Amino acid sequence: MSYLPFPKEPKEVAKVNTAHRTICTKIPAEESLPMFHDMEKYETYSNSGLPLVIWHHTEDGYKVCDPWGNKWIDFSSSILINNCGHGLQEMVDAMDKVIHKPMLSAYLFCTEERIEAAKELISVC
Repeated sequence: MSYLPFPKEPKEVAKVNTAHRTICTKIPAEESLPMFHDMEKYETYSNSGLPLVIWHHTEDGYKVCDPWGNKWIDFSSSILINNCGHGLQEMVDAMDKVIHKPMLSAYLFCTEERIEAAKELISVC
């Protein structure tokens, strides 16, 4: 691997309190360490190169928040699947429609949903 995991020693960082971001704890938050240790124990090593932030909930559809009051703007887009934001009702409804079908995915095989999605993408490009 060409990356190094982030250090798990909580460090004091500059406090931030803006309309879009809040940093109010050490980073990583000391309370988050047991979760990161569990992740190391149960997940593949290749997942250990991510910043030490617990994604607990969203706020305003574009912020990710941890349980200890820190908030960040989600620039990762959940590795390209949330470019529309978090919790957008139109997306929730569309996913709900698909989730309640017995077949959840079809990889590269033809489906009506795949064609609909391709047409929609082309229409806005």
